[in-house]
Amino acid sequence: MERDDEFGRLACAVNEMAQAVARRIRSLEETDRMRRELMAGIGHDLRTPLAALLGYAEEARRLLQQGNPSAAAEALAVVEERGRHLQRLVEALFELSLLERPELPL
Repeated sequence: MERDDEFGRLACAVNEMAQAVARRIRSLEETDRMRRELMAGIGHDLRTPLAALLGYAEEARRLLQQGNPSAAAEALAVVEERGRHLQRLVEALFELSLLERPELPL
């Protein structure tokens, strides 16, 4: 039974505020879940080219030690390519972080 006096209206207002807070909490939890998924994806996207880069660098060193400079140069070209790819990923991540910064007042 709802009351139609000050206490009833106050109770209704408190219930509405509690529901609004609950909705906001669910929204924040969803945002946090999406942020965690994004960070996991970013970690994977950075690890993959980094592992390839290091693998080709090791291969280039091995090839140089074996006296095969042309094959080492090919491996180093891949290192440069992977390094540029990794650099683009990091730059995109930096740009994303700039979008999340609050605007500073002028």
